[in-house]
Amino acid sequence: KNRVVGDIGIGYPGGWNPFNLNYSPEEYADKQLQEIKHCRLAMIAAFGLICQNYNSGTDVISQLAPAFAAPEYAAKAGYFLPQGI
Repeated sequence: KNRVVGDIGIGYPGGWNPFNLNYSPEEYADKQLQEIKHCRLAMIAAFGLICQNYNSGTDVISQLAPAFAAPEYAAKAGYFLPQGI
């Protein structure tokens, strides 16, 4: 067949286009390149978490948990009264 390795045929030139994105072939190639770059960066980050796990003994969930915890001083949007009033 006339395909690139790894292309399973569900992208824009294929037929599955749920958001009705109409890119030119040049824009589509640029979007594919951006996606590959972001995926490679994510793989490097995951590898870094695994290496940190082996070196420190802290599991990946414990490493990521502080990033998703809300600090005590953060208030809901639109609520500007100090606590206790």
